[in-house]
Amino acid sequence: MAIILLAGISMVYRSRVQNIRRAETAKTALSKQIAEIEMKAIRAQMNPHFLFNSLNSIRLLIDREDNESAKIYLTKFSKLIRQVLDHSKHKFIRLEDELNTLRLYLDLEKMRFKNFNYSITIGPEVGIDFVEIPPLLMQPYVENAIWHGLMHKEKGDRKLEIRIVDRDTMLEIIIEDNGVGRAHSASLYKGSQKTKNSIGLKMSEDRIKFLRDIYGSEASVEIIDLNDPIGTRVVIRFPVTD
Repeated sequence: MAIILLAGISMVYRSRVQNIRRAETAKTALSKQIAEIEMKAIRAQMNPHFLFNSLNSIRLLIDREDNESAKIYLTKFSKLIRQVLDHSKHKFIRLEDELNTLRLYLDLEKMRFKNFNYSITIGPEVGIDFVEIPPLLMQPYVENAIWHGLMHKEKGDRKLEIRIVDRDTMLEIIIEDNGVGRAHSASLYKGSQKTKNSIGLKMSEDRIKFLRDIYGSEASVEIIDLNDPIGTRVVIRFPVTD
């Protein structure tokens, strides 16, 4: 009788443990599905914000009656649209494809800012043909550096540096500008305008969060204020995926 009783208790216990595990598995799967849906929603919102700022640059050239530059800009812009729309269909794209889109965007902005220069340095250990990252991961931070840091700089050259290195299993992306800095930039915007300008960055931060939720990755972003010289540095760390 004792053996039968112990066997019965053991069966009930194992059944209870299995039920708890099944419930946790279902809960995790549901949470992952929700995070993926939210991730898709963020990507869908990000593209119009990205394209709007590029269209604004074209408008400025047209207002200046610089027709030749406007034609070149429109040609590059049409190519940019195709790339952005194509990349938005995928969760991950090759780093090389992401950089090609980023260079195209930067070339367009360089046409508008005559004293604006940028550089992209890639470490020899980074395989841009194989490493994959989420599309438009860097672009909002680059855009923010240009529009809210460099655009307000009145003296000297406007410089943007992008460095990509492989830190063991982590891809480290450094975006650094010599603009006016976050404190001065924040003082130039008030109320709804300031909120509007932070949308792109908020979406990028949400994407990093959802990537951690979905893949359990150690993705992170750090924004550092520079003082000598004044500027801003953004460090994005993302697990290497190939």
